[in-house]
Amino acid sequence: MEKRFEIVHDFYTKFFTTKTNLMKTSQKKIEPIGINFSSWQLVMHLSVYFEDNNRGMTTSELAEDLIISRQAVLKQMKCLLEEGLVTVQENETDKRSPYYCISDKGEELCRYVVEEIYGEWMLESVKNFSNSEIQAATKILAHLTKF
Repeated sequence: MEKRFEIVHDFYTKFFTTKTNLMKTSQKKIEPIGINFSSWQLVMHLSVYFEDNNRGMTTSELAEDLIISRQAVLKQMKCLLEEGLVTVQENETDKRSPYYCISDKGEELCRYVVEEIYGEWMLESVKNFSNSEIQAATKILAHLTKF
């Protein structure tokens, strides 16, 4: 069991280091388009969430998922609403907690950033891995997102 713990510990250490480095690189890459990293995280998170659930997210859900305060979410949402990157949809079950949804303009931004800004960088970052290795890593990451 001790050897397995060392291997798993090494995996998680590299995982968290990678996550931090990816966030730093991502921030540097999107700054020139005029959106800060916090706003970008919210826009991208809403886009991915909508694809999976076909609805927006509440302030509380966003804060919990991104591990930030509700106040930080609301502050960023105000800017994103003004820029037309998100919309508000009424929450039928709780009128005090509207759903924030990605707008068409927000989806366009996501597509642009992923294809034009991240595209080459993403391909370059995995150039030394086979498709099967990338698929195996994706499987592991997909499994970890369930925790």
